[in-house]
Amino acid sequence: MLHVLLETPSPRARYVVRHVFERMLGWPVVFVGSREELLLADGLKLSYGAIPVPGAFHVPLRGSFDGSGAASAPPPSRGSGRHLVLFPIGADFDVFAAVFHLISLEEEYTITDRDEHGRILTDELLLVRSQTSDFPVVDIWVLRLAEQLRAMFPSLPAPQRTYGHVLTVDMDNGLKYAARSWQRAMGASAKELAAGRATSFFERWNVRMGRTEDPYMTFVDRLVEIRGDVDRIIASQAPRLQRLRAADIVIFNAGLTMAQLAAQVGQVAESFGL
Repeated sequence: MLHVLLETPSPRARYVVRHVFERMLGWPVVFVGSREELLLADGLKLSYGAIPVPGAFHVPLRGSFDGSGAASAPPPSRGSGRHLVLFPIGADFDVFAAVFHLISLEEEYTITDRDEHGRILTDELLLVRSQTSDFPVVDIWVLRLAEQLRAMFPSLPAPQRTYGHVLTVDMDNGLKYAARSWQRAMGASAKELAAGRATSFFERWNVRMGRTEDPYMTFVDRLVEIRGDVDRIIASQAPRLQRLRAADIVIFNAGLTMAQLAAQVGQVAESFGL
């Protein structure tokens, strides 16, 4: 258990300290309310502030977690590439303020130059300008902090870190006709008839009556088609995916709601590890 004193406590400071130690390193923390409480605490200690505490590892404070919203100016920085640090203080830096600045995407709230679609220009980002965008600098900072802490407190265990990834299918509009409410179906049908789009009208109701599949219902086929290039595990299960499509995904009929659709697709995806 790591006892932590925040010289200027705030929800943001508590969040980033917990994120670094509990989520990224697997070390539980407990916050103390005063220097005296930290001095009396048994075991591992860390102080985050301007003034060190005897017997505690010290992280200097330079960033600010006061108030809400984003900072109005870019953070001070030093170095580039994997050696970039934010909020430097002498030879050290405020690692918690630096981590919070990056994981909260705080910088993006302050950038006003956008392209014609309202997107941030990459050249405006600090990590791009400092040739750091290809380096996991937050992990580099946190693992360096862990190394320094373990040098001071050898009883600290090695960081408990695991890797995982989630496969997703991004569909702007996964279905054209199915899983829509009756009210929407009737309104769309009236528009189709008024515009003389009889083909769309009959296609819509053939799907809703279960006579044919929704024409947009192609994501499983597409998943099978592309996953072999990027994920051998999914590719090896392509025949099973095809069976699922034939057996389990014949579910798009008039009585299906969007919530029921999501549950059905979730069950199918879960059955093969997505």
